[in-house]
Amino acid sequence: MKMKKIAAIFLCLLLLPVAVALADNASLEGTTWELGLVGVIGSDERYDRDYLEENGLMITFQFEENAEVILTFHGEVFHGTYLLDEDLLEMDFAEDIKIWTTITQGEYGLFMFSFIETFVEGQIHIFILSEGTFSGSLPAAPDPEPAPATPAPVVVDPTPQPQQPEAPATSQDVIELEGTTWEIIRAESPDGVMDRNDLVRIDYLLEFEFRRNGVAICKFKNSSDWMEERGTYQLSGNTLSINIPSLPAMSTVIQNGVFIIPNFNNTGEDYTFRQTSSPASASASGGMPRILRDALWGGVIGAVAGGVVWLFRRKKKKSAETAAMPPGVDPAVPGYYPTPAPAPMSTPAHTPTFAPMASMPVASAPVGITRQIYCTSGPMMGSTYPVNGPIRVGRDPHQCQIIFPAETAGISALHCEIQPQPSGVLLIDRGSTYGTFLLSGRKLNANESVILNPGDGFYLASNQNSFNIL
Repeated sequence: MKMKKIAAIFLCLLLLPVAVALADNASLEGTTWELGLVGVIGSDERYDRDYLEENGLMITFQFEENAEVILTFHGEVFHGTYLLDEDLLEMDFAEDIKIWTTITQGEYGLFMFSFIETFVEGQIHIFILSEGTFSGSLPAAPDPEPAPATPAPVVVDPTPQPQQPEAPATSQDVIELEGTTWEIIRAESPDGVMDRNDLVRIDYLLEFEFRRNGVAICKFKNSSDWMEERGTYQLSGNTLSINIPSLPAMSTVIQNGVFIIPNFNNTGEDYTFRQTSSPASASASGGMPRILRDALWGGVIGAVAGGVVWLFRRKKKKSAETAAMPPGVDPAVPGYYPTPAPAPMSTPAHTPTFAPMASMPVASAPVGITRQIYCTSGPMMGSTYPVNGPIRVGRDPHQCQIIFPAETAGISALHCEIQPQPSGVLLIDRGSTYGTFLLSGRKLNANESVILNPGDGFYLASNQNSFNIL
C-alpha cells in the first residue's frame, strides 16, 4: 500500500514537468475559491476539506464583477477589491489589509493559490477553485522577424577620417532588472557601518524584487514575518527610480553590480543593495532558465496536488470504514475506542483519557466541595471530570489529563488548563491555535485566565467541544 502512495506521488511529478503561467487575459470574475487543505509548518499535521467543513473553519474568496471580491472568514464577511496581473493576485480589503498570492495550475487543470501564516500563525492555507470557470493561455508567440531588406549601396568617402577608439563593452551597457532580486548588504550611517552579517544577526533584511510591466515589490523583515509592498520602477540606462507608496521616492545609479539608496526612508542611513538572482529568462547570465524554474515549480505543485487528492481519497475510505463499524466505535484514533454515551453527572467511561497528575500542586478549595466540569458536546460528551488540582486539556497524552482523540480538528496538543478555585474554577488558555472561548463567544488571549463559577461554560475551537462548570 505504501508503494502505491509513493508511485502515485511520483506519477504526479511526471505529469507536471512544467507549471503553466497564466496570461493577461485570464479572468477571476464569477469564480469562487474554497480552502481545501491546511498544513501546519514544521509538523505532519494536516486538515483536509471535510474536517474544515465539519468544524466550521471554511474560508472562501468570491470574485464578482467590477473587480470586487468577497472574503468569508469563519462566518464573517469582508468586501474588497482585487487586481490580477498575469499570475499575481492582489486583494485589498481595507487601508491596512492587503494580501498577495500567485495562482498556479496543477494536476488535471486544478487551479490553486496559497497563503503562509496569513490567517493563522504557523499554517499554510491552500485554496482551490470550486465554482466558475477560470482559464488562461500562454502568451502569444512573438511576431517573426521581417526578412532583411536589401542593403543600400554604400558610398565610400575617399577623404580619410580620424578613427575613434571603440569603447569596450561592459556589463553596465546592458542592464536588465526584470526577474531579478536585490538584497541589502550594507547599512552605513554617521554612527557606524553594518555589513550583511550584522544585518542577518539582528534579523534586519530588506529586498527589492523587479517584475514585468515596471512592477517593483519591496520586501522587509518584521520580527519573524516577511512583509511586502507593491510599487513601480523605471530604468533609464543605468539610472533606477523606485516608487513604493509608503516610502519616499528613490533614485539611484546601478554601478558594478550594486546600487546605493542614500538616506533610505529619511533615516540618515545609506543602504547598499546587491543583485542576488538573475532574470528568469536569461540562462547565459548565470540565472536559472525559466523552463527549468517552471519545471521545478511544476514538480512542487504536482506533489501538493497529489497530496490533496490522496488526502481526499483517504478521508472517503475512512468514511466507508466508519459506516461499517458497529455503534459506539470511533475510528478516529488507532486501535479504536468506544465513544461514551451521554450520561449527565456520570464518571467518564473512557478512563484512559483522564489521569490526575499527582506531581502538580493542588489549589485550595472549600472543604468538602470538589469542583467538576461536564462535557456537553464533542468526543467526550456526557463525561464528568473532578477538578481536584490543575488539569490540562489537549491531544497530547504526555502532558494532558483530559485527552482528546489525536485527529480532533481544532484541538491543540496542549490547549488549555483548569485549576480549582474557592468560587469555581480558573480557566487558562495555553496558546492554542484555534482558541479557547467563553459561552458568550469571547476568545481568551494566549495564557489569559478567567474565573468561571458553577453554571458557566466554555468551548475549545468551536461549540462542538463545550464544557459546563458544576
